Amino acid sequence: MRFCIFLFIVFGCSNKYQSSSNKKDWEQLYAHELNSALDNEDDLAFYFFWPYYLQARYENKLKKLEKSD
Repeated sequence: MRFCIFLFIVFGCSNKYQSSSNKKDWEQLYAHELNSALDNEDDLAFYFFWPYYLQARYENKLKKLEKSD
């Protein structure tokens, strides 16, 4: 019985597919989090997500520049 539980934990909880994190629009996601933080007057959340938003925005701008070249 313990062996079956062990096998389930080892093989049942593994991710068989690659993550699609590259396809996510992180800038939009962080913008939504910033808006939620402003709506809820949560300064700490705003200051937490602000650098990530700026980084995602910068990366999107670089991608657009590379495509235009």
